[in-house]
Amino acid sequence: MKVILSALALIAAYLAAKPFGITPVIPPLIAIFLAFVTKEVVTSLFLGTLLGAAFLCNGSIAEGYFKVVGEIFKKSLANPDHAAILLFSAALGGMVGIMTKCGGTLGIVEYLVVRAKTPRSAQIISWLMGLVIFFDDYSNTLLVGNTMRPVTDRLKVSREKLAYIVDSTAAPVACLAIISTWIGYEISIIKDNLVSAGLGNYDAYLLFIESIPYRFYNIYTLIFVFLIAWMGRDFGPMYTAEKRARETGHVIADDARPISGLDCKELEPKPNAPRRPINVILPVVAILVMTIAGLYYTGSKAHYEAIQKRVTATTPTATLAEIKAAVESEYAKTGLRDIVSNSDSFAALLWSAFGGSILAALLAVGQRILTLGESVDAWINGVKAMTPAFVVLLLAWSIGSICEELKTGEYIAAMVKDSGLSSSLLPALVFLISAVTAFATGTSWGTMAILIPIVITVIGSMKGDISVALFHPILLASVSSVLAGATFGDHCSPISDTTVMSSMSSGSDHMDHVRTQFPYAMVAAFVALFVGILPAGYGVSPWLLMPAGIGAMAVFIHVAGKKVDAPGGK
Repeated sequence: MKVILSALALIAAYLAAKPFGITPVIPPLIAIFLAFVTKEVVTSLFLGTLLGAAFLCNGSIAEGYFKVVGEIFKKSLANPDHAAILLFSAALGGMVGIMTKCGGTLGIVEYLVVRAKTPRSAQIISWLMGLVIFFDDYSNTLLVGNTMRPVTDRLKVSREKLAYIVDSTAAPVACLAIISTWIGYEISIIKDNLVSAGLGNYDAYLLFIESIPYRFYNIYTLIFVFLIAWMGRDFGPMYTAEKRARETGHVIADDARPISGLDCKELEPKPNAPRRPINVILPVVAILVMTIAGLYYTGSKAHYEAIQKRVTATTPTATLAEIKAAVESEYAKTGLRDIVSNSDSFAALLWSAFGGSILAALLAVGQRILTLGESVDAWINGVKAMTPAFVVLLLAWSIGSICEELKTGEYIAAMVKDSGLSSSLLPALVFLISAVTAFATGTSWGTMAILIPIVITVIGSMKGDISVALFHPILLASVSSVLAGATFGDHCSPISDTTVMSSMSSGSDHMDHVRTQFPYAMVAAFVALFVGILPAGYGVSPWLLMPAGIGAMAVFIHVAGKKVDAPGGK
């Protein structure tokens, strides 16, 4: 670390004395490079932020440190939207803690488990459980893997296959869900950069919702897992693992070293707690209902006030009755899009997350499953589990602030323009860069922190060069490509936390899991790129592309895959 800091000091001093044109991109590049070297994203993001601050302080690392800690961190935490994101994430994490402790989450899992009778049904049930526990990828990974392992072992499904199903449903479904521990983080980064990129007319929450169909890798991966399980075909090293498990009953290789000893005590339900799915279903449904109601309430109120302000300003001589009539007449024409685009998504998410936490606690205490004190402890443990996310959030906001001051996005935008790269190819390029970054860092969130500010700024600067008809699809596809590419890179990375946790919870040899999952992730990514991202960049609707992509994956599995349970693998 001392060597790294000394090197950063020399770089900062040299570039401050003899500034080069590439200076704006050095902090994020350093963050990515250090992630390759250290395999640790928090330190890498911090050092990238520190170097950027030093550039702004005439090359002084000491002054840069004071700027980061005393100004940038404080500014990031003082932002009302950032505070709302931290509170929302904490409340949602706390709610998950209560639901898990009272046995509700395990209740849903056990409801599905008893319906697994064959290797095929066990795999499909595992996939369904991954979809059901959509609100948090960590809870998803640990609960599905640990719960389904005895079932898949009994039915001779390889641990590698279980780890693949667990890993390839957890992050993709959390990234797609409109209620999850991911959503606040994603919206926060998007919102922070829309205004600075000249796209302040876009609502971050609405942009997030509209971008969901463009997350081709996430969608195709979830479908690919189902197709593999339903068709009963495998290929590559996964076929070898599955054939071994079916024929010998050995669910791991003879020389495998399965990861074990994962401490899941905080995720274990209270002894003798009833496994009641309703204790998860009600809080989750309540969050969904309260979020929708909150969006409608804040959006309709804000839209009404905006109309009232405009009418009052344009008709200064009108009476109050005339103004009211004009406002009511215009408001009657309001559509859902107007309401959602004017809504306060952060307020709605806060109301729903804390409301969900309260309901989860009331259910647990009212049924005498937990005492009030135990509910509070479970809520706090759930919040504690979000601490790493809070640290990444702070650093994400900070490096984004530094890049904004250095005008990193504007610099890259100029490079893209000068290169003559078609704007329609930008989403595909973003997907590939995001995948490489996530592979290097082992984290989707760190990748989003580095790339989303740059991507939004680049697109904002290219607005005048892109046709009106194509600008919105390219914006949606590019933002989605950061999120989807980050998930893809995460799936291929042996240092990804969710990849490691999938191996742990499934009892698989970690490198066997990475080796068997890699070809499957590559196929889904290839289809996502050529039957999704590239055509979408030219304005093709994702709703037209998805059936083609799903069909392409089904054909590939049928041709390249072999029936595991059939004689000779036919």
